[in-house]
Amino acid sequence: LEVRPEEQTDAFVVLEASSDADAGNNTFQLVLAESTAPDAGDDALDDEPTDDEPDEPEPPPEDLADLRFLEARFTDDGYALLTVINEGAGPSGEFTIQITAEDGRVLEIIGRGDAATPLQPLDSEILAGAVPHSGQVVVILDPDNTTPESNEQNNRVQLQAAAE
Repeated sequence: LEVRPEEQTDAFVVLEASSDADAGNNTFQLVLAESTAPDAGDDALDDEPTDDEPDEPEPPPEDLADLRFLEARFTDDGYALLTVINEGAGPSGEFTIQITAEDGRVLEIIGRGDAATPLQPLDSEILAGAVPHSGQVVVILDPDNTTPESNEQNNRVQLQAAAE
């Protein structure tokens, strides 16, 4: 689907299936806007700072990533299936996803792998857990705040994992 709005537009996506145990998680709000993603050939993203170079200042908020869950759910057997989208104007840094019990105990940390590249604006990625869970859990995107974001308030969801 390619959409080219002339101005920023709010939209809702509703997913329907013939059998769905939880219809409450089938609606997602999106903001459609013209893409400002850098060109794939932009070598500036490949430059790694050295110890000799001073740290670059944090980009202004309009140039930051904004990671959030596009979808967060558990399979019938308790494995996390998480879709992350970068709705910001800048690329993401490294990030993980943490699944915790309601009491704060860390149950699982889901990484993207050593070869993961930054998540570019409007790109999404599906990540899956390797440990089955049950009961109420809290899923936290970028729990260590390694990616500077324009909105840190949309990185946490509380979900019911597989039936206990």
